[in-house]
This record gives sequence, C-alpha cells and structure tokens, in this order.
Amino acid sequence: MKIVLATKSLCRQEAFKFLGLDFIAEGSNVDEYFDGRPDNPKELVKHLAQLKAESVAKNHSEGIVIGFDSIGWFNNEILEKPSSKEEAFNRLKLLS
Repeated sequence: MKIVLATKSLCRQEAFKFLGLDFIAEGSNVDEYFDGRPDNPKELVKHLAQLKAESVAKNHSEGIVIGFDSIGWFNNEILEKPSSKEEAFNRLKLLS
C-alpha cells in the first residue's frame, strides 16, 4: 500500500524511515490561521492534521495519506510558530 505523509517535517520523515516503511512526503499548503479556528489545543491539532491530509489526498487516487500537526501549549496559551530567531530565543527562555 502506498503511504503518503502530508508533511515537510524532516523529523517526521525520519521516524517513518526508522520504522522501515516506504513512503513519499508531500507538504500541504493549508493556511493554519483561519476564522473559526478551535481554541482547544487538542481540537486544533486534530483539525489541522485532517485539513493537511485532505489537501494532500486530492493529489493521490490510491494509498493512505497521513496528516500531522503539533503545537506548543503553555500557561493556557497556544504557542504559535515563532516569527523570528529573537522570538524563538525568548520562547526557549520562557519555557526553561
């Protein structure tokens, strides 16, 4: 069975390589910031993973497409992707 990973993440691809699975990886162009976006982190991750899998699945007529997403959650706040090296550094300081 053909396996398609809906991700550009090298870490996720390495995990599947470690398992010895043959796959292809294809990133989606899903906009992660949209109106009506869930505030609950679990719901948000599931929703984004589903959107990414559905987006990539449109390009494949057979096989299984696996969508992924992850977020940070700290002090009851979703930690978005840092927009700069400075923001990433400050986030690491906050979390340490």
